[in-house]
Amino acid sequence: MGEDLVESRLIPINAVISLATPDGINPAVLADQGYRVAGLEVPVGKSGSSVVVDVVLANGDTGHVLAIEAKCGGNVEDAQCVRYAALDPADVVRNAYIDLYRRVPPTLDVIYACLGAHVDRIRLGLETAGVPFPILAVHDDKILLEGSALPEPLRSIFRTPVKLMASPSRHVPFDAESSVEIIEPYVQTALVAALAQSRTEISLAALAEQSIRHFALFSRPAQTALKRKVGEAARRIAERDASTFEYHGPPPNRDGWVTLLKTPEANDPRGRTQGYQALVRPGQSRRSRRRSVIIEGQMNLLEELDKADEGARNSREEQAEETP
Repeated sequence: MGEDLVESRLIPINAVISLATPDGINPAVLADQGYRVAGLEVPVGKSGSSVVVDVVLANGDTGHVLAIEAKCGGNVEDAQCVRYAALDPADVVRNAYIDLYRRVPPTLDVIYACLGAHVDRIRLGLETAGVPFPILAVHDDKILLEGSALPEPLRSIFRTPVKLMASPSRHVPFDAESSVEIIEPYVQTALVAALAQSRTEISLAALAEQSIRHFALFSRPAQTALKRKVGEAARRIAERDASTFEYHGPPPNRDGWVTLLKTPEANDPRGRTQGYQALVRPGQSRRSRRRSVIIEGQMNLLEELDKADEGARNSREEQAEETP
């Protein structure tokens, strides 16, 4: 699976989200059975014994909750396994703000998700820790759920491998551990989109929401960390193009923002499409210029601008022909 598209350590998280999000080309087998993403990076438990659950999935009808630990490598921490084994379903429901549609006691299963190449090491680590958690293995062409005693309904849902038609969608293209260099193209795309909407400013929270489609599902501590990294990326972009963007760091107890000083269509003599194209070039490496970043769920801004400009030219030509 392409590391050019997403950091390899984020592939297990995106694979889990895709299974519960019915909007991609890959089978959303968990969504088909009523599961939805309820939270990301959710801290659960008491101080000193808490664990941050990477992905929380929930079925509001049955009250079944899945706590997913996504591993980027093959290492398993015994202490973390113990904390996962001690999770109280009611605590997970409360901390992830899960809505249960029926008055049923919630039930919980813990799953470790990893790349297929690390399954053997993850299995050995779980056996050493003495926990029987199932393992969701993400391979290049399929996703498998393995375990000696899979609970229902998971056993039925994953009776056969989930075949992948493409790499899992980039629901989470970066996180707070990602480098600013990786984050910058997504923030730049969001800033260019804001310019196209003729906005005069955009908050860091809004930038984060535009850059990560599932931002609202992250816990508050995770959102704070993400906004900090998005702000750092926005600051660097503004330093490179001070005539277009002005970065304002977060004041006490408030969000930071970016002032949009001008738009290419109003200020660039070459025309708006060329102006927007120029905005996404500064600071990008040769490799990133060859493969442009398009945030899923957003229009391809430059293609739309090209179409609009072509339509305007055609209209002017038609008017000229009709004028005697």
